[in-house]
Amino acid sequence: MKAIIKNFLIAIILILIFYLLFQRIWVDWEKIKQYEFIFNYQNLLISYFIFFVSAIVFSQGWHYVLKCIEPSSQIKKYEAFKIITYSRLAKYIPGKIWGVAGRIYLGAHYNVSKRSLLIGSLLHAAISTISGITLGVFIISLVLNPAYNFFYLLVFPLIGLVILFNPKYFYQTLNFVIKKIGRKPITRYYHLNKQQLLFLYLQVLLVQILNGTAMFFMMRSFVEAPGNIWLGVVGITVFANVSGFLAVFSPGGIGVREGILTFLMKSYYSVGLAALISLLARFWLIIGEGGAAIAVFIFDKIIKQTKKIN
Repeated sequence: MKAIIKNFLIAIILILIFYLLFQRIWVDWEKIKQYEFIFNYQNLLISYFIFFVSAIVFSQGWHYVLKCIEPSSQIKKYEAFKIITYSRLAKYIPGKIWGVAGRIYLGAHYNVSKRSLLIGSLLHAAISTISGITLGVFIISLVLNPAYNFFYLLVFPLIGLVILFNPKYFYQTLNFVIKKIGRKPITRYYHLNKQQLLFLYLQVLLVQILNGTAMFFMMRSFVEAPGNIWLGVVGITVFANVSGFLAVFSPGGIGVREGILTFLMKSYYSVGLAALISLLARFWLIIGEGGAAIAVFIFDKIIKQTKKIN
């Protein structure tokens, strides 16, 4: 009964968010109709190219963590990319566990312990969250302030950085969260040292900058997006992505990501147009993730057929 009520409330929240977004588009529809939209397929192709590069770098970060905590891991770099690509589709299933569950299920086929796959995914997610909050809040505070007074929020990324670069506090904090969700704490055997944490942190920062840049070029494919808003778009995108990930009630961050994108993008566009951009960004993301999975599937089929012929 509790689960039914919980799912009902989640559905109401998500419906309300999308209702407000579509309402804003409807209210501003006359302004939107008068806006001179463009279609630049070159920018759209560039956005997807950057998106795929970002996905590759992201998967290599996860592969790096696995190699650090289980050096005997037989997962190769392409296989890590394939696992990440397929498991990303599971994030749209209600509950935040399915993306990680997909990595564990697929990764187990390469003789890697499920424990290492779980811990590797948790470590990667924790560092991605810290770096995302740090980068997103810093850029928003720097670029959009005083339009939005986020400056006081900088205390949170600063605390995150202190925790991250002090492994003792980092693992204490992470284990506290893990215990709260009913999982076994991470033992010292699986700990990354300072150098490994720093390398992963910088790699994840690169992924997030690439994601924001891909979003920027996606926007430039149909609306005017001058180069001087690039940094702001990166910060907004990163902050929206992390917020969507942290919203445990929202599959794939649906609704939450769009709401935050709309709220912050109104610094550059009308609210209705910002809402439209946020919704188109979701479709763009789904197409990119689905396209990557299809491309991997076809590539694997071609490789198998080539091996049979040879």
